[in-house]
Amino acid sequence: MYKLERFFSEDILAEMRTWIGKEFTKYKCDPFTFGNQVYQIVGLFIGENCYKLTNCLEVINYFGTDEDICFFNLCRCKEDAIVSGLKSSEQIDISIHRKIRQVELMKEHQYLKDLNGREFIYDFVRGFSIIFEDNYELAFEKTDPFSEEIAITRGESLTDKFQVIDKGADFDSGCQFLCERKKIII
Repeated sequence: MYKLERFFSEDILAEMRTWIGKEFTKYKCDPFTFGNQVYQIVGLFIGENCYKLTNCLEVINYFGTDEDICFFNLCRCKEDAIVSGLKSSEQIDISIHRKIRQVELMKEHQYLKDLNGREFIYDFVRGFSIIFEDNYELAFEKTDPFSEEIAITRGESLTDKFQVIDKGADFDSGCQFLCERKKIII
């Protein structure tokens, strides 16, 4: 059996808990060129701190084949660490100025048992929503495991609306594929 867990560390989860009650001042990202997706990095300005959310490629064993798969990472940083992954892009600031009431994370669990009886298990962060005191939400989502883009959405009940990835259609009949999601409220 092959198992890979790429969820936020306990330290990052503890840091996210400190966001409750603080003002989300703004976020910084590449300009929105095609819809609501930006490339590879978003800066989050919460309270007195700056955080870097990245969605970067790593080569891993993905269902028995080495693949370039993207994973979310989050860390506290200095503002000058928020730099576009694109050479000719100048990032923009988007003001929010709302107090954070809650953070919801979406953990995705994928399981595959192939025709040879091999089992693969993957647990990772699918995305998260920041919910403000007025119930307005801002969500950051990984929409495709092979893409470094981050979808940024505004609205209500956003983690419930995250895109469903049905990898089951990609496998031979007789393979067992399961994809489950679990909402974690901070």
